[in-house]
Amino acid sequence: MTVVVVRQERDLNQILDFLTITFSIYSIFGIIESVFKWNIFDTLSNTKVVYENANEIRFGLARARGACDISITNGMLLSMIVCLIAYRGINTKKRRYLIPFFIVLINCFLTLSRSIWIEVSLSLLLIFLSLSTYKQILNIIRIIFSAVILLFFANFAMPQVIQNLGKVFYSMFDSIISVISGTNSSDMQGAGDRFRLWNWVWISVKDSATWGKGYTANFSYPAPEGYIKKSIEVMWLYELFHIGLVGLASYIFLQISSLLYLLKNFFLKKRNEIFSFNLLLLIISIAYIIAQFSCFASEDLRFYYFLLGLGFAYNNLPNNFTKA
Repeated sequence: MTVVVVRQERDLNQILDFLTITFSIYSIFGIIESVFKWNIFDTLSNTKVVYENANEIRFGLARARGACDISITNGMLLSMIVCLIAYRGINTKKRRYLIPFFIVLINCFLTLSRSIWIEVSLSLLLIFLSLSTYKQILNIIRIIFSAVILLFFANFAMPQVIQNLGKVFYSMFDSIISVISGTNSSDMQGAGDRFRLWNWVWISVKDSATWGKGYTANFSYPAPEGYIKKSIEVMWLYELFHIGLVGLASYIFLQISSLLYLLKNFFLKKRNEIFSFNLLLLIISIAYIIAQFSCFASEDLRFYYFLLGLGFAYNNLPNNFTKA
């Protein structure tokens, strides 16, 4: 459907701008949710979240879930949106994209997930490194200038909030370093489970390893600490448990095929752009695949497939594609 709808450059840009506006508004509600613990989508659907486990309160803030079931899924979705906005800003050279960029980025960070922080940081770093030296310097100046102005006014309006945010950043990065280094000194929930899950899931599924337990099966494993582990926060293990080695191999094949397709078209489709849409999707894909080692995909996976559809449409456009 996406390939049919996108017939010219303007169609693609209109879709990206629509996503920019929509998710800017969405992210404003996400920021409100995190600070005031009020989710507009819960109100509209007459549901109420329980702030524990994947949606636990961290640093006195609610982990922004938006319209998703859990915060980390929301973060994976927002990470892709941040990159799309960066793409539009780079190619149009228009400063108006800075405001939605920072709004969505703030909401993304307010998911308070280490995995999401790594995903969005990796994505933006790869985008930054893909630009020319001149563009890199210019973007550093813009980002630093915007961040300093934002912090300056925020410090006068909400000094306590700024201090608390500093503590949040310190604690989160300390936790990331702790988990990566293997010291696992973080007291955050689930810090070490993702490493032990590989063994736990294999023990649970090895008797049905070929086809898996099926999507109706529930994972349950008694952890040595005395609690029952019921969630699988690694996409590859999630697929292995439910659809076995056959299904997992198919999923891995799809991921690799997507990367190869985008890489091939990055070299073949040379258009009059500062930053290639194929390269953008390749960067998003790499970061997204890495992120799946710390969570299983749901709503965000459908959006990722939508982006791939935009990639197919982009590569079917005439070669006289110009920036707009």
